[in-house]
Amino acid sequence: FVKRTLAFQRTSLVRRQSDIGQVRLRKRLLQGDSLSPLLFVLALEPLSRRLNQNCEQLQMGNIERNHLIFIDDIKLLADTE
Repeated sequence: FVKRTLAFQRTSLVRRQSDIGQVRLRKRLLQGDSLSPLLFVLALEPLSRRLNQNCEQLQMGNIERNHLIFIDDIKLLADTE
């Protein structure tokens, strides 16, 4: 579904308030696209679950974690000893 949706993206070209026509976008997903956060979550949720199941957790205050995910970034946490 995602691949098909992104394969047919088009945009309109406008010059001096006149519609020149539509062009097909060559890049699959533009930076800042509204789908980016959703696709990030869909891609990283399985990884997050696997890390929680298979990797040691570190105590951070009153919470145990082995990774942090925020917006478009992931941090892996490990003990230094």
